[in-house]
Amino acid sequence: MTQDLGTACQRFDEYHIDEMIYVVGNEQNYHFQVLSLILQKLGYAWASHLKHLSYGMVELPSGKMKSREGTVVDADDLVDEMIDTAREMSLELGKLEGYTPEEAENIYRIIGMGALKYFILKVDPKKNMLFDPRNL
Repeated sequence: MTQDLGTACQRFDEYHIDEMIYVVGNEQNYHFQVLSLILQKLGYAWASHLKHLSYGMVELPSGKMKSREGTVVDADDLVDEMIDTAREMSLELGKLEGYTPEEAENIYRIIGMGALKYFILKVDPKKNMLFDPRNL
């Protein structure tokens, strides 16, 4: 908290900004409410110009994603996995027989990316989501 108090003051002093938006997970909602309240109590007029845009956390079947524990999903790996899943399912179902390998790879990519986008967009951004690429 003390670090956030200091950096907020420093940012407003050095950069003369009108508003500061923190984009941080919803686990930090209380922290940013308190930060704003303390700055208001300290008499900083700009304290009401701090905004916290929170979002839900993405969890894996094995638990929370944590960068310190190495349980974070890399976006490139996720995209590759979605394309691989689309490929496997398409091959199992025999849906792309007669397509050239290049056409099929393009379709796998479209299907994989579409499934990923749909899954992410169907969840309310403020709610936590369980991400399991095998159950999309």
